[in-house]
Amino acid sequence: MTQKPLYRSLDANLALLEEMFGRSDDFYTKRLMLAGIPCAIVMFTGLSSPEKLCRMALDMLDRDPAMLGGGEGLCDYLLTQSRVPAEPDAVEDCTALVELLSNGLSVLLIDGVRRGVAFSTQEMPQRSISTPMSEGNLRGPQEAFTELLRNNISLLRRQFRTGTLVAEISTARTRAKTEYCLCYDSTLAPKETIDALRERLERVEIPVLPAAAYTERPATACARLCEGKAVVLVAGCPYALIVPSFFAEHFECLDDYASGAVFAGLIRILKYLAFLLAVFGPGLYVMAVAFAPEIIPIRLLTKLAQGEASTPLPPMLEMLCVTLLLEIVREAGLRAPQSISHTVSLVGALIIGETAVSAG
Repeated sequence: MTQKPLYRSLDANLALLEEMFGRSDDFYTKRLMLAGIPCAIVMFTGLSSPEKLCRMALDMLDRDPAMLGGGEGLCDYLLTQSRVPAEPDAVEDCTALVELLSNGLSVLLIDGVRRGVAFSTQEMPQRSISTPMSEGNLRGPQEAFTELLRNNISLLRRQFRTGTLVAEISTARTRAKTEYCLCYDSTLAPKETIDALRERLERVEIPVLPAAAYTERPATACARLCEGKAVVLVAGCPYALIVPSFFAEHFECLDDYASGAVFAGLIRILKYLAFLLAVFGPGLYVMAVAFAPEIIPIRLLTKLAQGEASTPLPPMLEMLCVTLLLEIVREAGLRAPQSISHTVSLVGALIIGETAVSAG
């Protein structure tokens, strides 16, 4: 949308908004008189609270118009002197007006003034702060990010109580005008890293900003901030993107820091061994069965030979089919409705267990 300034006429501004949002039932307009000056309130009813706005507007109904100095005086009074919680900057163009309305703010348009006054009257339905679903631990904090950007910032600010935490809120150059926040510790994060990341984020031009999921725990994000890294929060995404990210960090969890060093080290070694086994185990099995059976113990080799004799597929295709079936069971248990996913997981476990027992 181009930077089109607002009209001086109240009717012209309302006609412009009616052309854009007139077919939307949640778009709300209300004409009223403030200090004898024609004004209008515009908002989206699902994002803003008309009750809050009415209480704010009633405070101005009995003001003397001579004291305010007409429309310009009323606008200046609301922006600089009034106790009404108005935003410090006036709304001067259509792009800013639409973005503020979409963020849940209410805007007061005044006849004869090319500016509007935005009020913080957000009352959007939101999901409460819950426990993390995909990053479980035993002793760490049990708070998870939500879809609201400012809630996520407050979760970080509550745990990272220093004056060096910087939270830069920006709007992505996308069609959906998605907000994001770049968080970092100004004394620990390298300046060149932050500058490069800020420049790349400003150049993003895609229809809708995708959700980059790295962690849903504010405690984990705070731990990364203490390491001098940057955290990017995106509106509508209950996850935080951590930059830079290293491969070894995927084997870490908060329980490692709540346990002894020896125990945490053994658990982390076990995680590495499990990862290597999951990645190289199928390939090593096919290699041993097809090309180097002499390295397999005799009793195990006899069992494998009996199993291969009753299988119509070669070892390579057999292993690919097993891996594919395991992925299907995992996706079905993850994506299916909760009432069905437990059944799928149970059936898959029974099948795998029966296969292991029959294979010896």
